[in-house]
Amino acid sequence: MRDDVNNSVSKLVGEQIQKQFDFFEQSSAASGIDYKFTSRIEMLDGGNGASTPGILETWELYGSYVESVNYNTLAYNTSDPATITLSIRYDNAVQTPQGTGIGTAVTRTIGSLSTGGGI
Repeated sequence: MRDDVNNSVSKLVGEQIQKQFDFFEQSSAASGIDYKFTSRIEMLDGGNGASTPGILETWELYGSYVESVNYNTLAYNTSDPATITLSIRYDNAVQTPQGTGIGTAVTRTIGSLSTGGGI
């Protein structure tokens, strides 16, 4: 992830880590419902600029939590963007059929018959 000039991304990551483990009190959350979240991953077709990117594939991750975080190099002597690397674990992943990529309903043709909308 790339952090912005207001450190919004860094703050959100810090809040999530604090939900998972309270570093001040040295205690963890009572249960997963106190810190786990739902996230969505969208695979895009690379459209950029004049064309709107199309969604090829969508995954919804349930029971997600941050396993590890690396704030990488934060140096004032370079103009490179600040990046944060996250490793996220999850309990369940569901692929939702959106767009025209993997997971999209496919119509099967047998002879002259069109069957189903299944995958």
